[in-house]
Amino acid sequence: YLRDQIKDLDRNTKFQEIRVGEYSSSLRKLDEEIVSLESSLTKEEGGSQTTSLISAISALTRSIVDRQGKKEVMERIESEKQDYVQLLNRRRGLQGDISSFEGGAGSNDIRILEFRNSYRKKIIEWLDVLSTKNVSRDITVDADFNVLFGKEKLSQFSGSTLLRSVLALRAAFFELFISMGCTSVEFLIFDTPRQHDIETKDFAAFIARLKNICKKNRAQVVFSTTEYHYNAAEDDIEWQPEFSGFEQPMYLGIINNQVSSQAQ
Repeated sequence: YLRDQIKDLDRNTKFQEIRVGEYSSSLRKLDEEIVSLESSLTKEEGGSQTTSLISAISALTRSIVDRQGKKEVMERIESEKQDYVQLLNRRRGLQGDISSFEGGAGSNDIRILEFRNSYRKKIIEWLDVLSTKNVSRDITVDADFNVLFGKEKLSQFSGSTLLRSVLALRAAFFELFISMGCTSVEFLIFDTPRQHDIETKDFAAFIARLKNICKKNRAQVVFSTTEYHYNAAEDDIEWQPEFSGFEQPMYLGIINNQVSSQAQ
């Protein structure tokens, strides 16, 4: 099927070459007619001004015809290039499907390999956003999506390093997932870390980037927080707890019995 499509592209290219030849032939005929008119007018009037005007008109006509021909050829070539790129993308997808069927659970799937590579790059970006220190950027993502930071596993981290790494992993996967046009999950829900586990400015940079990504990809981020204060913008919604608690306001509580009785 792809070979047939490529043959069509070659045939269309040859067709455009024929059209270019036709334009060139038309241009030669116009030149001959203009030369004939110039000769006739020169003989009849013999005026230098008329000859100059005809020369200008002939040059302008040739330029218009030439540019129009080139424009149509370029538009056609550009259209064929786009078709060719689409065919290449389809071929790559088919190759990935074939590889996944042949190789089983799939390290040979081209699209999975590309996803793992993109995931690795995004993890590095989010580690930098969170100013994560003492974590190698020499990251490897294996076929089961286990992540190695140099020679260290995630389970070997602790404290602030572990927290930042986990946030980076989840944010990287979320960004990559929604940027691919996947609409099955369009939101990310999490609790904010305690203030002594991560600096406020680092977490603020994390939230700011998440919000920017959500704006571009029609997604939402929902998080609960006690210590971190987020300044809500125009399009943000903040839910405040309405019930009193022992240490802090709560979202669940006891409704006043008197009000309940009146409602009944």
